[in-house]
Order: sequence, then C-alpha cells, then structure tokens
Amino acid sequence: MAPIINITEAKNGEADNPRSLAQTAAQLLGSRIFNQQNNTPITDLYGACTSGYDWLFLKLEGSKVIIDTDRYVLNNLPQLLGVLQHIINIQTA
Repeated sequence: MAPIINITEAKNGEADNPRSLAQTAAQLLGSRIFNQQNNTPITDLYGACTSGYDWLFLKLEGSKVIIDTDRYVLNNLPQLLGVLQHIINIQTA
C-alpha cells in the first residue's frame, strides 16, 4: 500500500523548525520513490510536521514542495481534523 501522508515529529518542539520541514520534505521524496518502484504513481504527496500541538502541512507537487503557512493547532481540533480528512479524501478518491 502506498503512503498517503507523512507525519514528522518537530525538532525542538517547533513545527516550523527548518530541520523539521526539511525532514518532512525528504520523507515525501522517499515516498515518491517508493511509490514509483511499486508502480503506484501518486502525483501529489502530503506531509505534516507537528509538535503534537502545532501542525504545519506540506505538499510535494511535481518537483516542488509547497508549505502551507497556516498553523493548525490542537485546540481547534475540527479544523485540524478537517485538513487531515481532506488529504485522505484526495488520496483515496
């Protein structure tokens, strides 16, 4: 089964830490390679970098990584779950 989202634990508890975002981007590239090797072409891949409270989302679209600059937080759970559900809906359609 192809991965549909990569979730990375934030470094130093900061979801926007450049090292955390770079790790998430690297995982997205790894997922693309895995999918290609298993003949499961998924054009857009999604990732999240989280401290457990703050969440930032990334999208690998073609050869570029897009970072959603909106910060999603645990105390607004309906919004956070909405983003996750949206990603699942896109990837399983």
